[in-house]
Parts: sequence; C-alpha cells; structure tokens
Amino acid sequence: MELSLTLDKQRQAIFDGLTDAAKELFFKILQKARTLGQLDIATRYEIGEMLVEAVSAPHTYGAGVVDQYAKILGNENAKWILYQCKKVAERFTREELDAIATRQFPDGSFVTWTHVRMLAEIEDKRRRKSILEQMLKKGLSTQELRKLVSPPSKDERQAPLKIGAPRNAFSALDQIRAFGEALIAQAEAWDSVLWSGLENAADVTLNEDVLEKLRTAVLQLEEMATIVGEQLSKARATAEKVQTILSKRAALKGRTAEAVPAEAASAPASNGKSGDSRAGVPVQARPQAAWHTAKQNLERIKRARAGIS
Repeated sequence: MELSLTLDKQRQAIFDGLTDAAKELFFKILQKARTLGQLDIATRYEIGEMLVEAVSAPHTYGAGVVDQYAKILGNENAKWILYQCKKVAERFTREELDAIATRQFPDGSFVTWTHVRMLAEIEDKRRRKSILEQMLKKGLSTQELRKLVSPPSKDERQAPLKIGAPRNAFSALDQIRAFGEALIAQAEAWDSVLWSGLENAADVTLNEDVLEKLRTAVLQLEEMATIVGEQLSKARATAEKVQTILSKRAALKGRTAEAVPAEAASAPASNGKSGDSRAGVPVQARPQAAWHTAKQNLERIKRARAGIS
C-alpha cells in the first residue's frame, strides 16, 4: 500500500522509521479519516480504539506513536485531534458511546462529536454521567457544556479587553483611529494565516470543533459589521453637520471682513472714537502724542506759577 500523502524528507524519514505494524495502523487510520468530510462519532471512536491499542503495545507499534503520526500528517491540530479520539475511546465503551450518539436534544438534534469529547475530559465517571444527563435534558450547546465541564479560571472570568470609556468626544475620535489601525493590521494577519491555512488543511484536521468555531466567527463578524455600519452612518451624518457649521462660519467671517472697511471709511477722522485712530493720530504715534501733550501742560503750569509769584 502506498502512502497517499506528499511528504517532505523529514516527514518521510519519520514514516520510514515506524514499525511495520505502526505503518499498517497509520494507513487504516488515514483511510477512516478520509471516509467522510466531517467525521462522525462512530468513525472517530474507531480511530481512538486503534490509538489506544497502539499506545498499550509500544513493543509492537513503537514508543510515542501518536506523536509520530501527528508529525507525519504535518499539522499541529492533528496531534490534538488524535489524542481527543484516544481519550474518548478510553472514557467510554462502545455501548456507552452508541447510546449517547442516538440520544436527542429537546429540539430533535443529536449529540455532536464536540459534546462527546468535552464529556471525555471529565475523569470521574459519576460526574460525567450526571453532566451528560443535564446536557441532554436542557439541550446544552457546547459553550454551555464547557462551563460545566471546565469552570472558567480567574483570568478567564475577567472582563474582555476593552479600549475604555473616552474622556470626551475628541478622545473618542482618537480611539476610533487607533482601533481602526489595529483591526486593519489584524485582518491582514488573518488573510495570511487563518483563511489560507484552513483552505489548505488536510481533511483529517477538519472537524466539527473547527466548523463550530467558524460559525461563531461568522456570527461575531456579522455583528461587528452591523455595529461598524451603524457607527459609520453616524460618523457620516455628524461629519456633514460639522461641515455645514464650518461653511456657515466661513461665510459669516467673509461678510464681516467686507463690512469693516466700509464703516471705517464713513467714520469722521476727528471724532476720537475710531478703532484705528484717535483725533487723527495714528495708533503707532499715540505714545509720542501723549508725551508731547503732557510736556505742554507742564510748561503752562510753570508759567502760571511764575506769574502768580
């Protein structure tokens, strides 16, 4: 049987180093993994059973066989998926799993693989059964089930990262600019890593958990688009109002500038009330004129005193 994966030299060397039994088991797992685009619970359980067998017999399959399989598949997510399949097979018997897979939620939907693998994280069998019954009775989503299986840590309970309330309208505009720059940079990173990475991922690494996260991402991005759209409409309307105010201000300033020279030309030059002159004396000459007047008054006072004496 030939390996239907394109391997580089390093991954090929890992595959060549497997025992014959490990190679044969790898082909079986790969064949089952490619049976369905989205693997069902039963198929994943069968893969888990194979891995449990391989790990329990290192003399036949070699040590660290699951890690070796993940390296050959060449995807970081592959290791996680393989160990999840193995854990489910260790936690449940085939009869227990079949009973879970055929149970329905109140809305008529069936248990998913994500539900099963989350339940498998519970070591205590009695607690696992209790949470399973709660899940089926209440029709818990995987996110709701996660809260029962693994209560959030103190750090996880912290409020999500926020920019914070702006001090005023002007600081809010600065926040929008900073947030926009960060979002644009993040979107570029998503384009280069996220979307292309999922498009090129091997079928074995795609599962219901990935699909669920994608659906959540779609809903969140749609909500973000709605919020951004509403903020954009408000920003445009406000920008138009500010533009109108500035236009009126500029027009008013122009009319005022035209009116000032006409008023100055019609005012008497010697009325002493002109904004630019006083009794015909330019503004720049006012200090000198005042000094000259004061000197004249002082001389008059001296002559008057001399006459009296």
